Amino acid sequence: MAHRTAIIGVARGAGLVARYGDVVVYLPRDSESTDRILGAAEAASAAADPGATLVSRLLAAVFGGSSESVVFGALAPTQGGVLVLLRGAVAATVTGAAGTRRLSGTRAMTWLDEIIRDPVRHIMLSDDATETVTAVPHSDLRAGVVPGGGLILQNPIRTDRDAQREPVKSEGAEPDRTARARPAALRETAERPPAQPTDRRPSPTAGAQRPGPPSAGPRGDSRTGARPAAPSGSSAASDTPPDPDETPNPPDELEAAAPAEVGDTTRVGAPHGTLTGADGSSYPLDRPYVIGRDPLTDEAVRRAQASPIVLAHRQISRIHARIAVEHGVVTVQDAGTPGGTFIAAPGAEDWTRLGDGPAELPPEWSLRIADRVLTHLRD
Repeated sequence: MAHRTAIIGVARGAGLVARYGDVVVYLPRDSESTDRILGAAEAASAAADPGATLVSRLLAAVFGGSSESVVFGALAPTQGGVLVLLRGAVAATVTGAAGTRRLSGTRAMTWLDEIIRDPVRHIMLSDDATETVTAVPHSDLRAGVVPGGGLILQNPIRTDRDAQREPVKSEGAEPDRTARARPAALRETAERPPAQPTDRRPSPTAGAQRPGPPSAGPRGDSRTGARPAAPSGSSAASDTPPDPDETPNPPDELEAAAPAEVGDTTRVGAPHGTLTGADGSSYPLDRPYVIGRDPLTDEAVRRAQASPIVLAHRQISRIHARIAVEHGVVTVQDAGTPGGTFIAAPGAEDWTRLGDGPAELPPEWSLRIADRVLTHLRD
């Protein structure tokens, strides 16, 4: 059976559209990060799991120290479906049997990533302000980089390349040859449950109990009102030593052989609400998160098993807290930080400091890290 190829229609425009194998990238404008992004896409296209490799490569390319805001959209096959990755004012319109839905990179402070598991007819990448784009008639980008103002991906390549490349075999047939080509490290990672970022913290959901009121350590500072307010001045620092980075950092090494599967990058499905900040930032609760001053160093983020939430504050540790979503229950766990992580019910006068284990964050409850407050809101 011949390996089917996706069709990439290119729309007119001043941006860039690139294709390497089955990995597709749209850049609305050229930037100093363009070469790094295209290099990451090219390297990912040759990997056993292009989506997983793309995420790992782009972490360094996008967050590697450039002060410029990088805007791009990318599509890649991965374990379980098609990875959609959006950063900044770029949107993806997904059309399938269930209808059409639109994803936007502006919904996330870092980037929005989602695995499309349902069969789709086509996926369109365009500027967020553009409702639709039209591909140049008969255009079909096979490889390379061309000018363009968006793209339309038809016949997207789905996950298991082994199934796409090999016909169905009868019982007793020789094992799939493509599977043997995968690195041993990747097979071992796929066969065992994802490793936790640190070995001294319990599982984000293990033993989670409803905090009503939560069992916790010392009380934080008092607040009144319909929703707990962020502390200010010296009160915010009363529980926070000046140097939170005495806490050991998680491992920095990536496995050279291959990244972990992206199947657990996000818990795809209807989000169980959002974490919303006072600045308007919003994070859909359909995946685990790592919160901190530098969460990209956390192994779960680097393995694409969690998404980062960056909070820039000197009293916030590099890896400060973790958010987990399991069977509709949202839990938060402090990462053993000096400053601590606090939660409070709506209208509560006191913040409760978390202990060693995870605690549930019910709808309308808030969590506080230093002076930053995020509230669990139901959509």
